[in-house]
Amino acid sequence: MTNRPAAAGVAPVCFAIVPYRERPDLKSRLADQLSPLQRLQLARTMLGQVLDALLQARSVQAVLLVGDVAPPPDFARRWAVEHLETGESLNDSVRRACHAAAARGATEVIIVLADLPTLTPPLIDHMIARGRALPGAARAALASCQHQDGTNLLWLMPAAPVEFAYGKGSRARHLQTLREQGYALVEVPSIHDVDSREDLAAINLPLPDQSA
Repeated sequence: MTNRPAAAGVAPVCFAIVPYRERPDLKSRLADQLSPLQRLQLARTMLGQVLDALLQARSVQAVLLVGDVAPPPDFARRWAVEHLETGESLNDSVRRACHAAAARGATEVIIVLADLPTLTPPLIDHMIARGRALPGAARAALASCQHQDGTNLLWLMPAAPVEFAYGKGSRARHLQTLREQGYALVEVPSIHDVDSREDLAAINLPLPDQSA
């Protein structure tokens, strides 16, 4: 766990939760363009970019990586984050991670998908600031994917889990759930993820060595 103390007098403690899995069908929509090893390398590259951004964000005090496989040792040494191992579904894994974050002192969480190569510390800090500026005790901020379909970033205060609904169409489901549960809610601009060759073509991301 990488912890940075909050400034004096600042109450919120934000934990970032990053779901990450290395299942056999990892990035399967890129299978006609990249080999399994290349897809694994691409996924790890994007995860590293996400962790870099989170660890540099001023508003994030700790990062919790949740999934079925711990990163390789050299990867784990570079990004000193806690890994919560779970073989549960994505939604159940995120729910468990929220409970774990709250038990460690988090008052808010930001759930960040692992394939966001354009994520930056200012974007993270801006989203959290927008959420914190909302009225009331239950607040949320959401950033969809570039297709306005998925949920790439989801910030919640308090750190209690809602009924998570990741997967195709999750943006609409999350917005409905949050409104039904009385959350003050703000949407921030979408952020680019990578699932297809069109997604790859839209960003300047070097591909793994084609000989891999």
